[in-house]
Amino acid sequence: MGRRPWPRVHAAGRYEAATDQEQALMDRFLARTERYQTLMTEAVDRLGLHRIDAGRGQSAGELADMVIAAADAQTAVGRPPTGQ
Repeated sequence: MGRRPWPRVHAAGRYEAATDQEQALMDRFLARTERYQTLMTEAVDRLGLHRIDAGRGQSAGELADMVIAAADAQTAVGRPPTGQ
């Protein structure tokens, strides 16, 4: 969750070709997205839940394996085993 999505969003939204108003909207969207990700990461960490970073180019199969491994490691719903 630590990576900023800006380059991808800027490219997809044609940021450089956008009007000042369109750029301002994209900037606000990105700031809101980053804030939301920060709040969610803090909540997940505070609750001791498993967090999987899906933004590193993994395949769907690799992500599924990561989710299954995290679920298998739980000793109670939503909680990692003691000591993790």
